[in-house]
Amino acid sequence: MALDGSTNLSHTGKLYQGKGIKLSIKVEPLETLIELSRHIKGKIMQDFKRKYGNILDLLSVTIHNDAIMELSQYWDASLRCFTFQDFQMAPTLEEYGEILRMPLKENMAVYLYPGYLPSRGTIAKILEIPKEEVRMVCPGQTEGISRADVEAHLKVLAGKEAWVTFCRVFTLCIYGIILFPSSIGIIDLGAISVFQMMEYHNVNLVPAILAETYLTLTQCHNKGEGKVNCCIALLDLWMLGHLYGKTLPFRKKNDSDSNPLMSFKGQFVIDGMSYMDWKRTFSELKESSILWKLDWWWKEEVIYHCGDFSNVPLMGPRGCINYNPSLALRQLAYKQNVPSKKEVQELYFLHKEDGTKLSNQNVKEAWQEIGYKGKIELGIRVVNSSPEYTTWLKSMIQGANPLFHPQNPLLGNDLKEINGQLVECLKMKENELQALASSELRIKKNWKNTKTNALSYGGS
Repeated sequence: MALDGSTNLSHTGKLYQGKGIKLSIKVEPLETLIELSRHIKGKIMQDFKRKYGNILDLLSVTIHNDAIMELSQYWDASLRCFTFQDFQMAPTLEEYGEILRMPLKENMAVYLYPGYLPSRGTIAKILEIPKEEVRMVCPGQTEGISRADVEAHLKVLAGKEAWVTFCRVFTLCIYGIILFPSSIGIIDLGAISVFQMMEYHNVNLVPAILAETYLTLTQCHNKGEGKVNCCIALLDLWMLGHLYGKTLPFRKKNDSDSNPLMSFKGQFVIDGMSYMDWKRTFSELKESSILWKLDWWWKEEVIYHCGDFSNVPLMGPRGCINYNPSLALRQLAYKQNVPSKKEVQELYFLHKEDGTKLSNQNVKEAWQEIGYKGKIELGIRVVNSSPEYTTWLKSMIQGANPLFHPQNPLLGNDLKEINGQLVECLKMKENELQALASSELRIKKNWKNTKTNALSYGGS
């Protein structure tokens, strides 16, 4: 990628703004779904995978909450990537597509928010129950159907051996609980919207999953707090692949039968890692310790832009946000260069906001013209970064005053918290000393009075 006069990006000051933000993660228990999944076997399993891919394997993914919490601290809300002490990374469409075995193919439709959420009649059609039996629930601002109701329906379907409907409803559960989670115990209308478009219009849902991830991380950093409410399982696998992928036997070129999701199972175990251990791990990360190109990805062309956008607008059931492939080239086996200003122009809106109809339509039209780039545009395949990029990133990080201390994993708010605890401790000690001094003064006074009274008594 040639450098032009617009590549000298001035940083907005947002880069480390989110350090120490208050995050929470709530992952729903999956025991009931795992038990129900045992009905999917033999011919039923073959048909399931043919239609829905490898999403069933998401049930067996171990979530490392502390790792995700700390990884999320490094999100750059303005550049839409994770920025560490000497490198940047971001989940890509290609990587997520390969993990799920749902790659985006040329002329393939993707999920685009239709402008409305599913009706009670649509939900009844998916579940194959009478419309009047659909019970809508709305805790807080989330509207959908109860997970408990759907699981009860699955048990009925299994008893009837209605396996086609069973597999469809089971997949809806995975969409609502793992891929597009909302409130605990609810399969919300946004998740149902994506499932509806996939089931009846055969769209690819990977851009929607990535949109939810980018929206969640960016919202949390903009607010300074929040719940990491996206497909944690995929983000976890993506992270572990780059951290520990050098030790895992992933699929090789043209090995179309392999399953990246199952490559993780039983290959390594991360036990006993505390939050502070993960904090130290991420604070010490350097580009040399990362597996840059996952072995799942070997194709030459990458999705680089859509329509008139210089980057890729990702649309999910909640909103739309830009994705910058120019900052993830090294992960896709190309040299990482400095992005131009156009390539990182920000796009962000939620469907529930007023005045987004035109923006929504622009994004839909852009996805009708997907722009690919390969060796001709990006140069020879080499997994490294240019000297210009290294200089640009270094100057940007130094200007943002990052808190990277490899020898001391206590960063940001941790130091503030410890300082606060020390102040409180000193105050307690000071109060104790004052109490001891007062007690000693009372003892001396009492002793003096006792001695005076004794002398007076003896004199009389």
